Amino acid sequence: MPVRIGICGLGYMGMVYLDKALKMGDVEVSALIEKDRDKLNLLRCRFNIPCYEDYRNIENGIDGVVIASPASTHFEIAKFFLEKGVHVFVEKPLALTYEQAFWLSKIAESKDLKIQVGFLERYNPAFREGVKYLEDPIFFEARRIGPYPQRSVDVDVVLDLMIHDLDLLSFIKKERVVSIDAGGVNFIGEGFDEAFAVLKFEDSTKGIFIASRISSQRERSLRIIEEERIVNIDFLNVRLSIQSKKLGSTDTKIFECEKKDLVKEELEDFIHYIKGEGEPLTKARDTLSALYLAEKIKEAIGNS
Repeated sequence: MPVRIGICGLGYMGMVYLDKALKMGDVEVSALIEKDRDKLNLLRCRFNIPCYEDYRNIENGIDGVVIASPASTHFEIAKFFLEKGVHVFVEKPLALTYEQAFWLSKIAESKDLKIQVGFLERYNPAFREGVKYLEDPIFFEARRIGPYPQRSVDVDVVLDLMIHDLDLLSFIKKERVVSIDAGGVNFIGEGFDEAFAVLKFEDSTKGIFIASRISSQRERSLRIIEEERIVNIDFLNVRLSIQSKKLGSTDTKIFECEKKDLVKEELEDFIHYIKGEGEPLTKARDTLSALYLAEKIKEAIGNS
């Protein structure tokens, strides 16, 4: 039996998920939800799939739902489907606040349901290969910058971009953050369009995070320094370089990692997760700390 899923929000990412899902043999797309009537009518003409303007009106049963609607709607929609007994995949962020995200994970656990969060960079081959070389990081530097996106943006740059790197940091580093210094600037949107944060951990490790959606340049990188090596991860070009310490110099090895379809991989993980055939890289519980740090960074920016 195929897994029946609905897709809620057919903007840019929603259409990407739809394209991948339609090509998966063990998946049946049983519902499309989009509040834009013009777009919904186009979907009705193009696909032989039941379409709904309101997610609360779905008539046919679904096993799981992919939520790719604006971030401000994630909590409300995810809560509705969980309470209906439906497994949930949510594009990042899971919710706008840590409290909301924690509440969703508690609902899922109480009903033995699955929640997965869409953090694509966890699937990036350069990152997955790079973490194999890590032993004891002492410094992190993350840069995620680019032009203002054409897609819908209803959250600030911390929840839109920086949260990717906070999630990666939380995966690598388990120690508690003891201090945060941060700043941000509004330029186009209502929230911060550029922000930085300096985090210090209880073991004195530090991390610098820079995120911007008003840059003319594009960069998505993570630099991790240890006593004996530096691990450089280039997410855009899927490239990894390792600088190893030598007497008076460094020896650098460069790895060109195989590019993969990351959206397909995370969607396949969700389907396997529903079927009880494995766990994804980004279960809801595992992503809560990134949202917690994002909240604290936003508070620090507000107090700066």
